[in-house]
Amino acid sequence: MKISERTIERLGEIITGDKPRVADCPISPYRSGPQLVRFFNEFGLNEIYGQGFPSRWEFAQNCIRRFNGSPALRGVILAALDPRHFMSNTVLDSKTQGQKPANVQEAIGYLNDFLAFDGYAVLPSWELI
Repeated sequence: MKISERTIERLGEIITGDKPRVADCPISPYRSGPQLVRFFNEFGLNEIYGQGFPSRWEFAQNCIRRFNGSPALRGVILAALDPRHFMSNTVLDSKTQGQKPANVQEAIGYLNDFLAFDGYAVLPSWELI
């Protein structure tokens, strides 16, 4: 699986919880530097948080680029959109400037707008069997 640079940037925003460039407020919960290291290390990297750590967005995008074109990228995308990360977390509401519950469906829709240009889509199927 390989995605474009623009999609890498948007996926990075979702993983870090930073403000999207095309929206007013974050759409996913914030991850600190140590949390980002743990997130990406789950996929086989051996990163360490400490002196000289780059900005969070730069770190996230560089890690995504390392996975780009590999089967592991699929897992990174799905983990970024894991509903458990969104539960009990809040993001800033652009209308009220107050906190609102994080909504995984908003994040999926946002990322899918970019993934579509790469020929992919995230289709959540959280069915109870």
